[in-house]
Amino acid sequence: MAALRFRVGGDSLGYADDFASLPTLSQLSTFNFHDAQYDPLWYVFNAMVKSIYNDFIFFQFVEAVIVNSIVFFIIKKYSKFKYWTLLFYFFLYYLYFNMEILRESLAVCVFLLSLPFLLKKKWIIYYLFAYLAFSFHSSSLVLFFLPFMYRKLKLKYYIIILGVLVLVTFYITPFIFFSNFYVSDRIYNKALSYTNKDINVFGILMELIAILPVIGFQRIRKLNKMEKHRFEYLMTAYILIGLLSLAVAGFYRFLNYLSICSLIYMVDTFMVIYKNKIHFYKSLIFVNSFVFLILFYQGFYMLRDTSRYQPDTHFYNTYLPYHSIFDRTVDMQRENLYFKSMNVR
Repeated sequence: MAALRFRVGGDSLGYADDFASLPTLSQLSTFNFHDAQYDPLWYVFNAMVKSIYNDFIFFQFVEAVIVNSIVFFIIKKYSKFKYWTLLFYFFLYYLYFNMEILRESLAVCVFLLSLPFLLKKKWIIYYLFAYLAFSFHSSSLVLFFLPFMYRKLKLKYYIIILGVLVLVTFYITPFIFFSNFYVSDRIYNKALSYTNKDINVFGILMELIAILPVIGFQRIRKLNKMEKHRFEYLMTAYILIGLLSLAVAGFYRFLNYLSICSLIYMVDTFMVIYKNKIHFYKSLIFVNSFVFLILFYQGFYMLRDTSRYQPDTHFYNTYLPYHSIFDRTVDMQRENLYFKSMNVR
């Protein structure tokens, strides 16, 4: 589905249009990486693919194989209920990882490969992976701070942190704070795009829905004295980043790096409760409530109205109707929806 699509998706439409102008392997030695729009390894990766076969269809095939192979490998390695986890992956993240955030997907995959070293606290190797991910996508900057958030916290500390973040954002504009540090123009512009987004009550509510299930499953595990999950402390980082995104709207993108880990964590907890009937009826209410929140969040995400960009459309029109390389149909409704939403055309 991902490899053989033809102009289906969101950001991948822009990447498809850019592909022809990206340098080949022979041009990399004279390419100006410093002033380039994207991060260095994105150009290197594209050049390597071009050296084999210079066509974006082949590129998205290679990308789909790499991304899904690594995600499947991590799920198989760390999930106790891998088929259920795969089902939720397809429902929640498959389209997003394979047809939207193509650059960031590669960075996420590099992080996933670093998990064994993060969990074993082999920091030197972990930070080498973090730097590699950062060379694919600047949002990987969050990975350098992840070890400092890798710890156990009580619920009251989450509440205190949320309160502090809310107070701080009233007095300090995050972007102004960030601009005091010397960074490249590429990272500076990325920081601007992430921190210069408007925050509204509805957006805050949707961000809460994204992190509440993890908080809930953490609470269930503690109350039922369940065995500590290998991703238990990573969920602290997930929640902290989620709380930060309530204050700085664009920071929700950082959750992408821990999304597969959070999925494994929630599915494992969900299935252990159902299989072992741990405080069954009491836990059943909690579990079903949090699963409902997850499904509601995804349903709203797909069904939200996008008529302000293209009349009579919803976000799911980014993916539907589906066209493959065998019919090569360009859906102008999808093209207009994406490029108008990005203010490109």
